[in-house]
Amino acid sequence: MSTRQALTVEALAFPASTRSAGLSPRRDALATANNRSVDLFAGVTDRVVLNGANVLTVRAGVVAHETTLVPNGTGTAHLSPAGCGETGMPPSLGAR
Repeated sequence: MSTRQALTVEALAFPASTRSAGLSPRRDALATANNRSVDLFAGVTDRVVLNGANVLTVRAGVVAHETTLVPNGTGTAHLSPAGCGETGMPPSLGAR
């Protein structure tokens, strides 16, 4: 590197997770899944001053995304009235 050249390197990571995705009064906890994901970015910028009026800029970047779904149960997920009253409403909402 010199006073006429500049190199910049950047990197970002965005991890995220959700436990029991899809949980509701009409879905058993075993029918949900845990989601984990991460987004990654890396970039490089190289600038070279060629003369008083010209600058050469070269940029390169890469993006990656990964998602993992881990089911909380086994087998096929089925809609279930477990935890619901006779009206299909959760008992906490006054259904008896």
